[in-house]
Amino acid sequence: GKATFAMLPGEEIRQLTAWTDDYLIGGYSFSRKPRPDPLGSDFAIELDNCRNQTVRFLHAENDSPVANVAFNLVLGTGPPNYNFAGVPDSFPHLHMTTDSRGEAVCRWFPDWEQHGAYVDIVDSNWAKALEDLKTADDGALVMKLRPRGTRKPFIGKVVSDDHNVSGLMVEVDSFQSEEEGYGDERYAFTNESGEFSGDCIPGSTYCVCVSDAQLVSNIIDLILYEPDSEKSNRAELTVSEGQPIEIRVTTGHSHRPMANTWVHFREIHDYSWYEDGERKSGGGGRSLGINTDANGVAKVRANAGSTLQISVNAGNWRSDDRKVTVIVSEPTIVEFHREIDVERNVMGQLVAPQGMYPDLAGAEIYFGSIDGETDEEEKCLADADGRFTFKTRAIELAIFAYTADGKAAGVLTPESLDEPLDLVLSPTADVDGQLLGEGDKPLENHAVRVDVTLRGENSLNSTFTKGLDTKTFETTTDKQGNYTLKQLPTNIVLNMRAYEPEGPDYGANLDDIFLVPGEARPRMISRLGSAPAVDSRSLSEKYNTTLRDSKLNGFHLLVMVFDATSDDFVNQNLMDYKLTREAMSFMNLRIRETDVADDSTRQFVDAHTWPQPQPGDVFVCALDAFGNELGRATLDTNSDEVQSQAAEFLKKYAPTPADAKEKWDAAFAVPWRRWCRSPK
Repeated sequence: GKATFAMLPGEEIRQLTAWTDDYLIGGYSFSRKPRPDPLGSDFAIELDNCRNQTVRFLHAENDSPVANVAFNLVLGTGPPNYNFAGVPDSFPHLHMTTDSRGEAVCRWFPDWEQHGAYVDIVDSNWAKALEDLKTADDGALVMKLRPRGTRKPFIGKVVSDDHNVSGLMVEVDSFQSEEEGYGDERYAFTNESGEFSGDCIPGSTYCVCVSDAQLVSNIIDLILYEPDSEKSNRAELTVSEGQPIEIRVTTGHSHRPMANTWVHFREIHDYSWYEDGERKSGGGGRSLGINTDANGVAKVRANAGSTLQISVNAGNWRSDDRKVTVIVSEPTIVEFHREIDVERNVMGQLVAPQGMYPDLAGAEIYFGSIDGETDEEEKCLADADGRFTFKTRAIELAIFAYTADGKAAGVLTPESLDEPLDLVLSPTADVDGQLLGEGDKPLENHAVRVDVTLRGENSLNSTFTKGLDTKTFETTTDKQGNYTLKQLPTNIVLNMRAYEPEGPDYGANLDDIFLVPGEARPRMISRLGSAPAVDSRSLSEKYNTTLRDSKLNGFHLLVMVFDATSDDFVNQNLMDYKLTREAMSFMNLRIRETDVADDSTRQFVDAHTWPQPQPGDVFVCALDAFGNELGRATLDTNSDEVQSQAAEFLKKYAPTPADAKEKWDAAFAVPWRRWCRSPK
């Protein structure tokens, strides 16, 4: 049952899959937990029985079968780790195509109680309408598809005064895609004149740059093809040598160079775009993966003045995400150091709660990293006397212990591992609760789960999550929605979540609880699916409140009357301060066609001589903080000049900015004795 593979120096295994002709399968991904050593030389694969699994594709609009669709199936376990036994790169039977019924059958589907399988659509004519597979009544995994739209061509050119511009790779990325949960990534290569072309999604904003280790370009964002005007916008890039960046990676007490270590380098470009009338933001830019040389050094180039994000990935150790600004005409050197690179032996002893005698033999000891640099989650068992031992590479460590009889549990985050550890246990406790839905209807057969997670100090720069997932406690609600979670650990914050049958894996958050040993806690009532609060105020009340807020904040009031067809225009041209700075100087009162369906609202609008909402028109009226009208206009959203007209209106009637220095000086001009009590 052994297989041997020849590996070149520096090569790592990413995925192992093993299967048999009589339908057994097993395997795991090296990027998933529990995380094997990618540089190891001896691995074990446990095989499980398989069953037939039907995958069915239906049209999102009419539920008709979608035939002849090529796709890849990925086989994974369920929560919490979603480890993948089989992926298309390692298991050829996962390349599949639907038949005339829109179905394909996987014969090597693991017969697990939970799974985390998903599909990738290979057919360029179809996109996933939903991100997750759903289980039908007959057990089939169902995915709904929708036809992809027609892509449009884009063009661009790379120029340079000093460098050859042929054969350069251009990266063209967008967060806007036709498939839920995915972006749109395109690549093009320049010809001998530096020209490049490709296809794109009309109306989507793309980030465009040259992706090259030796030459750098400007990074731009633009709509490559505007569907309304059927106009293609040319992407213009200029390449130069840029400035050299040197990344040095060392390890251990002696600061040994880390050779052949993967470094992720990104030149950051932040930009925004509109999607469904809403402004969204994200970051793109030039991204490279490079390895350090024998001296632990990686060299790359970047634009002067740009912001870089750099991190190091060495398997079970990853550095923080380092942000660096490239200074003009100065060398940029970035140093990373792995503090601990050898395993340390840890010995410990469980200490029972006073007056209690729990069974310490076989107590579960969960341990792992909470430092954000090392990725470690392991488990061992205590002996009959409560002693335990393990090895770790973690810089900061957390330990959770739970006795075999469930009577006691404890948490420890040791400051030092130089001496044997004492882990003091506390008695566990039960929690009674009830789960209610709409109209306080009891929710039956819902899972209620508590995951015991240990956290380190929060850090936005950590590559790994600064947390350790340990033991999970779960129960199910009865017909009255009642449940009891037994023998939960005390003296630690616990997060409770509820999961509906066949619902999403992430569930719904209930509450964070902190149990104290021996406390008498009443039944906990939780409600799911509550309707969002509705603003029931009349238009008159909204007007008076907004006018009051304008006066308090030194703003003017902007009344906008429009119908649903002008929602996007209003959001982009009258309320987005990034496009028109003066938009931030107004409090807004929006009146739509649904509002004036009410008689009192319509009368209020008529009393102010404002028009009723009309398709394609946006009526704007500016008022000062006392309700005096400053000006009004009707904007035709179909006009070519409407954007500039909207900006001019905001600029004309925006309040004069306050002079902060004048107010500061005035405040300190008051004689200080007026603010002091006279001495007696």
